[in-house]
Amino acid sequence: MRRINIALASFNGARFLPALLASIASQTLVPDCILVRDDGSADETRSILDRAHQSDMPIEFLQDEAGSLGAAANFGHILSHCTGDYTLLADQDDFWHDNKIEELVACAKSLEEQKGSALPLLVYSDARIMDSGGHVLASSASHWQGFDLRSGQDFRRVLVQNTVPGCTMLVNHALLEAALPIPESAVMHDWWLLLVAHALGEVHCVPKSLLDYRQHASNTLGAYAWNARSIVNKLRTGPLAVRQRVRADWLAAWMQAATLHERYADRMLADRRALLESVLALSQQSALRKRFTATRLGLRKEGLLRTLAWYWAL
Repeated sequence: MRRINIALASFNGARFLPALLASIASQTLVPDCILVRDDGSADETRSILDRAHQSDMPIEFLQDEAGSLGAAANFGHILSHCTGDYTLLADQDDFWHDNKIEELVACAKSLEEQKGSALPLLVYSDARIMDSGGHVLASSASHWQGFDLRSGQDFRRVLVQNTVPGCTMLVNHALLEAALPIPESAVMHDWWLLLVAHALGEVHCVPKSLLDYRQHASNTLGAYAWNARSIVNKLRTGPLAVRQRVRADWLAAWMQAATLHERYADRMLADRRALLESVLALSQQSALRKRFTATRLGLRKEGLLRTLAWYWAL
C-alpha cells in the first residue's frame, strides 16, 4: 500500500480552509498524513486546523522558529518533511473533487508499474475556476487563462513559462528527493518541481478538472482570465513597461534554468541537456540571433500575444 501525503501551507486561510478540509475528508482515497506549516496567521486558521486534528484528521503540524517564509519557501519546508510515496500540494482556499487523489494516484501508480518508482514523476490535472462566493467562472482553468492544458508536458514550454499550478500536482518521492532543497533562484516551488521532473523523469497530465480553484483578492498569484479586458489592462502601463516586465520575468526564468543546469546537467538525458544549454546560451547572443535561435528551438509562451511580447523582450 502506497503512502499518501498532503503538503498544506496555511496563512490567514480561515475563510476558506474548512471547505478544503471537508473536501479532503471526503476523498475516495484518503491521505495518510496532512503536513501543515502555518506561516504566521493572524486569523482563526490555527484554531480550525486544531479542531480538524482533534476530530481525527491525520494532520501533522510542523513547528520551527523560521517565522514567515512566504508561499514558495513555506511549501519547500513542508515538502522536505514529506516521506510518503506520493505527495499532493494543497492550497488552503481550494475545494477538491472527491476523486482527486484517486485519479492522480492511479495515473502515478500505472506509470511507476511500467517504469519503476525510482523515476522522478509529476502528474497534474486541470481545475475549475470559482469566485469567492463559490460560483463557477470557468470549467477549465487552463482555458480560462489561455493555456493549452498539455503544455506542462513540453519541456521547451516549461523552460519559458509555467502553466501548471501546484494545487493540481502530485509528485512521487523520487522527485522530492531529487528536487529538494528548492533553490532561492526558483521563481516558485511548483515551477521548480515541474522543471526537475522534466530534467530527470517524466510529466503526465490527467485531462480532467479535479478541484475548484478559488479566484479572489488574496490569491498569491491567481488565475486571471485571458480575454480582451485583461489584455487591455496589461497594456495600460504602456509598451515599454510591458517589455520591462516581460524581460524581468524572463531573466528570473533564465536564472532558474541556470540553477537547473548546475544541479542536474550530468544526470539529464542528452537531448534535454542540449535543449537547456541552448536556452541558456541565448544570453550570450545578439538580439537578432536570440530571436532566430528561439524560433529554431521552438520556444514560445502560451498564445500569440504572450509569445510576441516575449520575443520583443528578448
